[in-house]
Amino acid sequence: MDDRRLLDRYLADRDEAAFRELVDRHLDLVHSVASRVTANRELARDISQATFVRLAERAATVPRGLSLTAWLHRTSRSLAIDLVRAEERRKHRERASLQNEAMTTSPDPGWEQLAPLVDELVDNLPAADRELVLAKYYRNEPHARIAAQLGCSEANARKRASRALEKLRAQLVRRGIPTSAAALAVLLPAHAVTPAPAALAGAVAAA
Repeated sequence: MDDRRLLDRYLADRDEAAFRELVDRHLDLVHSVASRVTANRELARDISQATFVRLAERAATVPRGLSLTAWLHRTSRSLAIDLVRAEERRKHRERASLQNEAMTTSPDPGWEQLAPLVDELVDNLPAADRELVLAKYYRNEPHARIAAQLGCSEANARKRASRALEKLRAQLVRRGIPTSAAALAVLLPAHAVTPAPAALAGAVAAA
């Protein structure tokens, strides 16, 4: 009995024996196609099952001018491609989630990580922002003094210094060093300027 007659018997009477015969005839083909597309034994197994479930659900829509072999080949390949793409999207979401979690939960970097880059990035800031970062976070000047130099209110000076620090933080993130403005506000005043050797001032003046 050919495939079409078996399929007709299944459609007419839900003949399980006829459907089982179709599975036995074509499972190797379906599984082989699924294996090549997915390159994954478990996914190929799922695709094989899904292909015959679809045949059971849509048997009446199989064109009479198309062999069942061709229909199963196309269906199994299509289902396998869809599943592979879905798996890739899922893995991408998982990787993105892990990266976001790492950025939000990882501790702020220490000065050892910042030191090689910080001066270059400060120098890359727009002039006004650079001056603010140097005044507030290198020289540790109070906001009141910065406000007097800028001719603005202390509150405005505080906001402008914070925005400048945020620009520095964004540059660090782009270089692969996620950190917070709060961490920078602590690290820079503590480490950006440290005392030179005692004898160096005399040597420099003499030179």
